[in-house]
Amino acid sequence: MKIRKKSVTGGMMSTYRIISFLFFLCAVSLVQPGQTTSTQNLIFRVEYTKPIAKVQSLQVLFYVSVSPQKAEEILRDAMTLAIKNLPPSVEILGNAWDSKENQISFPNGKDSIVYNPKTKQFSYL
Repeated sequence: MKIRKKSVTGGMMSTYRIISFLFFLCAVSLVQPGQTTSTQNLIFRVEYTKPIAKVQSLQVLFYVSVSPQKAEEILRDAMTLAIKNLPPSVEILGNAWDSKENQISFPNGKDSIVYNPKTKQFSYL
């Protein structure tokens, strides 16, 4: 009989990798009080919020012009990454926005993607 040793830091390291990847992917910068945020070098930013009224929100804000197809693809990828690494207990509502905070509609005319954790399915809203 083999005895496996469990790594004490295993869960912490995977969480650390996820957070590091999200920071790298989204080019998020920390801002000190009194400083302004420069979006000059950002391509897009992802915001994944805690549940409010039994819904979590995942927003992608683009600082460059992207097609509706590309916005949907990046949003879906960000949602899939969040679901895989931080499984939700409530629905996730995903939206894409341009730099002027206008919502980007997807090619099918819908504005939002919803993930239902009970059915593990995506749908449009």
